[in-house]
Amino acid sequence: ELVDAAAARVDIVDAAGHLVWRSATPPSLGTGYSDHLEVKWDGNNGAGRAVAPGPYRVWLVAGDVRRSIQLVRVP
Repeated sequence: ELVDAAAARVDIVDAAGHLVWRSATPPSLGTGYSDHLEVKWDGNNGAGRAVAPGPYRVWLVAGDVRRSIQLVRVP
């Protein structure tokens, strides 16, 4: 749970730790369930080009809070 979602961002990094994509700050959060927000990533990098299939780590960064999950992009 975040106290201030407007101060949050989402970073996606590749297996080597290079930044692939970052949400807008404040993030462009889509609507979700009541009191929940979602961020949608289209599989493109920050320049708008499709990234390679493979493992990526998604980081939620909000102040001193950092949480991550791993995802795998498939072709």
